[in-house]
Amino acid sequence: VAKKKGLRRLVLGDAHRLPFSSNSVDAVLFVTSLEFMREPVKALAEAVRVSRELLVVAFLNRRSLLCTFRRIKAVFKESVYAGARFLTFKDVERMALEAGRVVRKQVVFTGRQTTLNLCVDGIVSRKLESLLGFSLRFGGFAVAKFRVGELHEPR
Repeated sequence: VAKKKGLRRLVLGDAHRLPFSSNSVDAVLFVTSLEFMREPVKALAEAVRVSRELLVVAFLNRRSLLCTFRRIKAVFKESVYAGARFLTFKDVERMALEAGRVVRKQVVFTGRQTTLNLCVDGIVSRKLESLLGFSLRFGGFAVAKFRVGELHEPR
C-alpha cells in the first residue's frame, strides 16, 4: 500500500531498537501502539533519540467512553483490546519526559487534541465536536505533541 502511495523507501524495524542514527529524522509518530507495548518508555526513548524536532503520540484515551466500551466488550468477546493498557495525557507526558532523561535530550509537552469517538455513528461525534471543540479530556482518540531538542546543561 505504501509503495502505491509513492513511498519509495520502507524500513522494517522494532520500536525498541530503531535502525536509524541519532537525530536523523524530523519527527516520530506513534499511532495507538504504546498501549500494546511491554516497554513503552523504551520505545519512546528510541523515538526521542532519532528525532531532531518532534514527537507525536496518538493514543486511546483511558478517560473516554470509547475505551470504557472497549474494556467491557473485551470481557465478553475476544478482543485485541483485552491486553491494551489505555493511557491518559498524564501517562503519555510522564513517559515522554522519562524517555528524554534516558537518552539525555530535552522533551517539552506542546499541545493536545482529542476526538470524541463515541462508539456510535460519526455524525453524532462530529456534531458534538463542532460544539465542544477538540481538547476534551474524555475524547476517545487523543494526540499529544512534544518538542524534542538537545539538552543544554548549565555550565
